[in-house]
Amino acid sequence: MMIQGCPVEVLDNIFECMAYSDPENAQANLCSLMLTCSYFGKIAKRHFIRIVCLPNAEKVNAFAGHLMQLVEGGEYGNRVLPIQHLAVAGTYRIHRAPSDPRRSDAEGEAERVVPFIITTAAPSLLTLAIFGVNASRGTGWTSDGEESCVPDGTAFPRLRDLIALEQGVIALVLWDGKGEPDKQACQLRHPSLRRLYIHHDGYDSGGSLPLTLPYLDDLRLEMLNEGYSKPILREEVVHVRSLIIDAPRYSLFTMDGSSMYRQSRDEYARKISIYQTLIDEVGNSERNGIVVPIAGFTHETNRGRILSGWADAVIGGEGCWTTAWIPTIPYTGRYED
Repeated sequence: MMIQGCPVEVLDNIFECMAYSDPENAQANLCSLMLTCSYFGKIAKRHFIRIVCLPNAEKVNAFAGHLMQLVEGGEYGNRVLPIQHLAVAGTYRIHRAPSDPRRSDAEGEAERVVPFIITTAAPSLLTLAIFGVNASRGTGWTSDGEESCVPDGTAFPRLRDLIALEQGVIALVLWDGKGEPDKQACQLRHPSLRRLYIHHDGYDSGGSLPLTLPYLDDLRLEMLNEGYSKPILREEVVHVRSLIIDAPRYSLFTMDGSSMYRQSRDEYARKISIYQTLIDEVGNSERNGIVVPIAGFTHETNRGRILSGWADAVIGGEGCWTTAWIPTIPYTGRYED
């Protein structure tokens, strides 16, 4: 029997599996099927945006236009199944101001439309990776010049895996009137979140989010920019099943806020020992770890690893929640070169 003669239910399962076989290229693979014949096209279209990987601003902008058409035409969530897995990547470092000549028009437009994509997908998302994407100022959903971002009232009821690095689109921590993390609001927003990878520095980086989620299983904290990292408090992470800390390599000079000072190896060793104490006291010692990348490694130059970690999580793997995820140098007591 020719495949065109297969029942719709069989083809539906085949096309769904095809999307999961290569999450980073799911749409491209399904698009090829959709162009084969109209019969395939109708079935494959159902799964076309179940898994979405947007590795640059141009992809973001094109997809936002397509998603807008689906939403306005009433097809989203009906003829076309809603987004379950989403990865959005920018240039990683987001310090560029709107007036910065290095910031392209495509990047500016992507910053404006990313909140729409995430907010639309939020009710059905299972995994989300967002990094290197800033919020648009004065051109998004607000009219008073404030940053345009995903509204604080947006809930992610099914989201289980979240990677959020160097981004300004989602306020990871919701705060109460006293300036403290609002535990109830955070839990209502992320009731199913089990794996989390975030920075641990800055007021709004998400470093306080683990404290609000008592059911969190696996936590990875990016602390490579050590000069701006606040100390990790035991009560913030004592409940997690596993804890991985991305620690900086030894450097002769380091930052303390905006000031640079000379750092001895003993000072560096004391900082690492604080991390090691946490690793020994919380979670599972077989899964925990301190990760110090090899020379030259940065997320900015190895951004493909973040997408591959997300893709592995999509198919049920460990993703970036394993110490083997990035190349590291061996620990000999000091993490020296």
